[in-house]
Amino acid sequence: MDASEPTIILGNERLRQALAVRDWLVGEAREITDPNVILEGLCLKLRDAGVPIDQASSAIELRHAERAANARIWEFGKPAREHVYTHDRGSEATGRRPLADAHRLNEWIFSWLPDMSDDTYDIVAPLKAAGYTHHVAVPVVLPNGMRNGFTLRRAPRAASRVRTSPS
Repeated sequence: MDASEPTIILGNERLRQALAVRDWLVGEAREITDPNVILEGLCLKLRDAGVPIDQASSAIELRHAERAANARIWEFGKPAREHVYTHDRGSEATGRRPLADAHRLNEWIFSWLPDMSDDTYDIVAPLKAAGYTHHVAVPVVLPNGMRNGFTLRRAPRAASRVRTSPS
């Protein structure tokens, strides 16, 4: 058996939890029409699986005459909200952000914020000020070349650690 086999890496309980997230995504979540509810549900399912997420976002590149991108942001204890960005943001649309590097390198970027200089990325100082310690940027490139992604953040002083998921 290959050492990269999920059953070896995860162990029985973690594998069961990972499969529960997958099953929700390809099952119940496919029937949900509101992307905000899907992001919130995914984050809560990940929390149930032991992933300490306090904030997450999805970034979707759009092929639209008036809109350049769509972002959805979820924070634990709050519903996800949508932000639409127009083309007039120019070159500052991505700025110096971990997700831009994740796409450039084609790999996940794991950031331990307390050890990072505030000028490493545009988001470091604001995230530190808000109490976040971890940031993960996950690039997602679709077959048509569109660049999308997810970011996950953790704040150990977050108000609640209670796990709650939608059914």
